[in-house]
Amino acid sequence: MKEEWSTLYRAPQMHAESGAWLEGFSKRDAQAILIALPWTVLLSSLTCFMVLYALEAGLHLFLVVFERVVNASHYLIALGCALYVPVALLVERPSSCCRSGPRRSKEGWIAIGAVAACAVIALCYANSVHSLPDRKLWISFIHGSFAFRAATTGEFLLQIAWLWSAAGLRCEKGQSVPSWRRWSYSLLVLLWSFTWWVGDDQQLSVDDIPFFLGYSARVILFVYCVTRVFRKCARHCQCCCFCCRDEWVCLENLPCTPGRERLRYLLFYLLTRPPFLLIMNLPLGYPLAFLATWALLVRCGLILLIALSLRPAPTPVEEHEMERSTREQFDVLLALHLCDFSWETYQGAPVPAVVVISGCGHPELNGEYTQEGRDQNDFPIYKRDLPQHMERQAFLQNTDGVWEVVTKSTSSASSTSSDERWVYAEAESAETPTQVQGVWSEMGFKEGEEKDCTVSNAKLKITTGPGEAKRHHSVSGGCPLLDVQWLLAEQMGNLTSEVQDGVPGVSQSSSGSTEDRSAEEVSIVVAFRGTQSVKNMLTDARISLQPLAEESKTGPFGLCEGPVACFDLEAKVVTKLGSAQGTPLNPFSPLSGAADPLQSTTGSAASLGGQEDAGLPGCCRLLAQCCTKLFFPFVPSDEDDDEELSLEVLENIRVHRGFAEAYGAIRSDVLAILKARLDHWQKLGVTTKVFATGHSMGGAIANLFALDLSAAPEEPGRSLPFDRPVVVYTFGAPRAGNAAFRSVYNALVPQTFRVVASRDVVPTLPPSIAYRQIGKEVWVDDAGELTFVMSWAMRHILPARDSVWYHPMLAYYRLLNRALLRKTGRPFPSRFRGESTIQEALNGKPLSS
Repeated sequence: MKEEWSTLYRAPQMHAESGAWLEGFSKRDAQAILIALPWTVLLSSLTCFMVLYALEAGLHLFLVVFERVVNASHYLIALGCALYVPVALLVERPSSCCRSGPRRSKEGWIAIGAVAACAVIALCYANSVHSLPDRKLWISFIHGSFAFRAATTGEFLLQIAWLWSAAGLRCEKGQSVPSWRRWSYSLLVLLWSFTWWVGDDQQLSVDDIPFFLGYSARVILFVYCVTRVFRKCARHCQCCCFCCRDEWVCLENLPCTPGRERLRYLLFYLLTRPPFLLIMNLPLGYPLAFLATWALLVRCGLILLIALSLRPAPTPVEEHEMERSTREQFDVLLALHLCDFSWETYQGAPVPAVVVISGCGHPELNGEYTQEGRDQNDFPIYKRDLPQHMERQAFLQNTDGVWEVVTKSTSSASSTSSDERWVYAEAESAETPTQVQGVWSEMGFKEGEEKDCTVSNAKLKITTGPGEAKRHHSVSGGCPLLDVQWLLAEQMGNLTSEVQDGVPGVSQSSSGSTEDRSAEEVSIVVAFRGTQSVKNMLTDARISLQPLAEESKTGPFGLCEGPVACFDLEAKVVTKLGSAQGTPLNPFSPLSGAADPLQSTTGSAASLGGQEDAGLPGCCRLLAQCCTKLFFPFVPSDEDDDEELSLEVLENIRVHRGFAEAYGAIRSDVLAILKARLDHWQKLGVTTKVFATGHSMGGAIANLFALDLSAAPEEPGRSLPFDRPVVVYTFGAPRAGNAAFRSVYNALVPQTFRVVASRDVVPTLPPSIAYRQIGKEVWVDDAGELTFVMSWAMRHILPARDSVWYHPMLAYYRLLNRALLRKTGRPFPSRFRGESTIQEALNGKPLSS
């Protein structure tokens, strides 16, 4: 029987290094805990209580029945919370001679304390004495005994504790909750104390105004949470200091490192999920009579949910092989190098960040000059600090088509404050001083001559500084009709090598000597520009799905023209599937030596030691499935579906119409130049490695190009000679096709890494109703910590991807540079590091600026 393949790059479960079950959720457990059960309890209990209130209002005969149901509900809430406490104490206690494995964390025991408080509060409500002023009023306030009012206060304090915990989780080590927040919560508690005002039990009057004033604390708390939920809207206009003072949108500067840091992330975003945050703080509950019992039930249920989620993870849950292999294969330094090429498609070729002047008659002017940004005409400006006693700085700049070196005083007390020109050369066509072809002239550098004499100096040279990458060849082009731009660049050496003195492609041998690999290997990078114009936006908006062209006649994305051979997806899929007898063939071992992601669906669960079925009992999962179908029939499948890799899948492939047409417009040009360059290096006997990259829309086009390239036939005369497989790094790339497209793409282009910056919204577009993401996801949090092959549960617990501030290319520079600093302790030597915008990004300028 033929084995069923899966090409979905998502781990069924993550390695629960934080020690909490929350991190190690399987998909079905997460669906039950985070979606189905909470919403089922919420909607079913709300429906029940609304019906009871309607019956009570219309038929007073049900008054006794209603009171008994409410009282029984209090007892059931107290019983449910009380039963979990001894279970946690006996099974999950910190030390036990009869149990080994993970222990409940400190946060978990705090949650258990909150559950015990819920049980006490519900029991107080069930046994306390209270009265209603008028049974005919739906919305009325309850006056009760001391125990009753103590219970209402305890319920309100649980709301405050929920928000206090979320605020404390955002604090770095050694910090505490801001004082303004502590004072705000203290004032709300003080305001709530007015609910202890003893009024008339029979009739509400003006004397009860303090009582209403106390209840307003719960309303203020709800408005505060609504403000936080819509924080991103207030953030754009910056119109409300209260809204913008302490945003709840990210754990800025705090890493999501496996362990307790990740537990903090998970717990924070679980506490601040908009549905949970708002429902927990609804202005319903005692002393407001209407839906008070329902509000108590929901609040206790959410607290029980947190306590259950923080229980110790099962010991057999281990790191998934897919997660481990992706961590080993992903190279953050390579990602940053490809960021440079992607940025070049926007800004053009980089100018040298450092230049060196040599042979100048004025010795103090010789040396390195560092780029200090650009002038108003977009020419680079270079600066050099002269000896301290001179109190001057030298600037190499372009003035009206003339490159010159001028010195400026650095002392405000100096009488000579005017600029002095020392070196110049006329070169209107030179964009950088290294491109000057003429002879440089100097102002009186010979001894005995006056300063105002001009002397030509043929020995003066300006060259690129050390540490600047040497590019062998580059060419760019595009389609003006659709405004699609691309770049093909050749970098001598291996881009994946560590940087030696700032030069990529120079590796260091074990003996300590460096060897130049430029003679034996070349890296060819093909980069595509992202959205930058109205035409690009129209391309993005064409989200209808279209089938690929017939491969055997036209190639996947356009007619075969010129020297470019037609590519055939069918032949490659047959190779992946194995021989004609259907024997499965591992398509990844001969190419990359990586672990095979085309694992059987049953094998994935087996590799986890059966943990896919561990956790929740079957009845809970059955309840979750029923609730999902009843209450959420239109919820998308969250990209967890997959199509079996087969020849039939080729007929179901659909791709984004706009992206397909954009790639089809430039396909012939790109592939023709690439084939010519590959043939050139093959004749020289040099190994070539092809990289595809792009940002935003350019990332989606890079995916189509990589699939096209990976489907190239290998027959003599038609093959493309490069070291397979093509390596793809995309940044903030949107979805490009459906599930069938993903199945074929992930099988043919295994080395695809999709980098997603913290809360970037674009990778979630177009909607997953019909579209699916491809490749292996690498999520970068605000501190530069990398999370690989995120599981379904992790994807839905961590922060929502809903911000445009994280999408610009500069945001990816910033976060990936932080990741490199965490890994190596060294910043990234970008070829654009002289540009002020890149400097700000690499130095950590806030994303919202």
